[in-house]
Amino acid sequence: MRPLTMLGLCALGFAMGWVMRYNIRQYEPVSDEKGHLRQLERTGRWALITASLVNVAYYLQLMGAAIFFPFGEGTADAATVETIIAVGSLVALGVIGFFFGLARLNRMASGPRPSTSRPSRRSLLGSSGTTSSWPCRATGRCPTTNPQ
Repeated sequence: MRPLTMLGLCALGFAMGWVMRYNIRQYEPVSDEKGHLRQLERTGRWALITASLVNVAYYLQLMGAAIFFPFGEGTADAATVETIIAVGSLVALGVIGFFFGLARLNRMASGPRPSTSRPSRRSLLGSSGTTSSWPCRATGRCPTTNPQ
């Protein structure tokens, strides 16, 4: 049964891809015209936005389940806590996107950027309290170290 299900899903995916390629080939030449096709495109964009929101909400629900799983999946309140985690995450993403823009969300998703500024003298101090070799390059005078 499972191989047939996977075969069916693959066939469905192939068919959907074929439909998309066909629509792109047929629509691109007439995409500048106004009329029903333009309205259909606008409706399609809203459908894609709605599907994306449902997708994000589903994965946030899945994330809530994964976070709460070690703490008591079998309890009656598990679904409530998972939903609260998902809704809280969705609201937080919406607030950040609304007040700080989507560029901020992209920066948050990609992680911290490497610093381009010159490191401070304090950050260059080693565990022994001496500085690294940066004064040698800047002044030409290198501190000597006394081995113990």
